[in-house]
Amino acid sequence: MENLSQVEKVVLDVLNKGKATSADTHKIAVICKITDLQAAVAVQLLQHRNLIVRIN
Repeated sequence: MENLSQVEKVVLDVLNKGKATSADTHKIAVICKITDLQAAVAVQLLQHRNLIVRIN
């Protein structure tokens, strides 16, 4: 967990709290006050680290 970027931590927190699904990167971006691209990359990195499962 300490190896995660600040953006990844915020996105993971939003996902764990059920405020958005990993497929809804725009909603994640709005909640986290980050860009859509940052949200999409964070979701991909979290998926690559096996911390989340991508929902299509």
